[in-house]
Order: sequence, then structure tokens, then C-alpha cells
Amino acid sequence: MKQRGFSLLELSIAIVILGVILYGIKLSQSSIREFDSHKVNKLLMHDARQVLLTFVQVNGFLPCPDTDTPADGRENRKNDDTDNSQACVRHYGGLPYLDLGISDKDEWWSGLYYSVNQDTDNEAAGLDDIANPNASASYFSNRFTPNSGFDFNTPPIGVLGGPRRGNGNFVICNDVTASCDGSTPNDDIIEHAAIAVVVSYGDNGNAPRSPSETENTDNDDYFWQARRNISSGQEFDDQLFWLTGYDVKYAIIRSEKGLPDMPVPSP
Repeated sequence: MKQRGFSLLELSIAIVILGVILYGIKLSQSSIREFDSHKVNKLLMHDARQVLLTFVQVNGFLPCPDTDTPADGRENRKNDDTDNSQACVRHYGGLPYLDLGISDKDEWWSGLYYSVNQDTDNEAAGLDDIANPNASASYFSNRFTPNSGFDFNTPPIGVLGGPRRGNGNFVICNDVTASCDGSTPNDDIIEHAAIAVVVSYGDNGNAPRSPSETENTDNDDYFWQARRNISSGQEFDDQLFWLTGYDVKYAIIRSEKGLPDMPVPSP
């Protein structure tokens, strides 16, 4: 009795089936690696947030961004001795990793973006915003002459609204909003007055592929905490965290250093 071998058609079908199986395995492995990377990076971002709060506990202020190209890991200030100013060179740049003592890269080997109160690089006549305790920019003041640093009355304070919210702070939109801008409903806003925002741009780096990713790269006063998405045109794999004035004040309280000018309740 003769034994019949596989026909060319049968071999072709087997090869196709094997290819589909291998492709599925490859996609599965890629998804697992991507999930693991996001999980590891989330821990990195958590550590960066804790280090920023530790920095303010030790130093009494938050650092300015690293604006050098390439980044050198150090904050950049104007060092204008004519008016005793040390305003930030620019309100956005890289996270000053050497000043903070953390890694210079996220899980995808990109630097962390760091944006701080937009008035930290303003220099008004006679008084810089960063040295004015009535301005949110003063959370970044490294001057300790009278009335130059922040205190308990520095905005944001109380019920957010008007000057109590603080000028130059950031708005963080949530994952269900259709757009993140001045028209965003209050119900779609997570935070109205963040004084600093840190962003990791994920595996595509600073090359946005969707409106939500673009919003986190345009250096304005809005950031978008969207839901992770792989759909074409709606991709989102950014990770971000932010600090508020309340976070900084609480960190100082925990350090037992204390701050001047305890707030007096409004009548």
C-alpha cells in the first residue's frame, strides 16, 4: 500500500495556519511587553512625584525646568542680579534629574517633560512674580529674603475661583471630555490649578498621534489625562502627574518646618 504525501495545497494551507499562529504569538508578546513597560513607567512616575515633594521639603521651593539643549539635568534660572531675581529661564523644559537625583530617562529612553507655573519666567517692573508670595509662581522661588517665598496664603487657596485659583496654573482634563481647552465643562476637569505637570510621552516620544497627545505637547495651560487607546487617530499612551499648591503646603507641614502667615478664615 502506497503512502501519499502532503499535496502542495495542503502544505500551503499548513504554512498559512502556522504563520497566523506565529503572528498571534508575536502580537501577544508585544502586548505583554507594552503592558509591562507601562507598569514599570508608572512606578517611575510615582517615584518622580515623591522626589519632587521631598525636594520642596528639603529646599523650601520647587525647581525650575531644565531648558538646556541637550539637557544637563540641572534647573535653569535667569540669575539677574540687578533685581535680586532668580526667575526660571522658561516655564517648560525637562525635569532636572540631577538636581532631583533620579533617572534621566523614562521606560522608553526619553526625558520627562516638566512644565511649571507660567508666570515663573515673568519679570514685572520692580517685583518678579516668582518672588511674590501672592502669586502661585512663588512656589518656585529660591530666594529667602522677606516676602519672597510662598506661604499659607499663596494661591490656590479656599474655593477655587478668580484670584484664589492663582494665575499661570494649569488645567487637567479628564478622559471623557471631547476637547481640552477653554470650552471644557467643569465636570470634565480633574484639576483647575496645578502648579507643575510632569509628562512621559510613551513609546512614540514627543511625536503626538492624536488630539489628546497633542494637547500635552503644546506648552499651553491645558493638559489631557485621556484613557489609554491604540485606535488609529485616537492613540494615547502618555503618563502624567501634577502637583498643586495644596500638595506642596502639605509636604512642608509634614516636614515640620512650617510656613509663615497661617490663613485667617474669611468672614
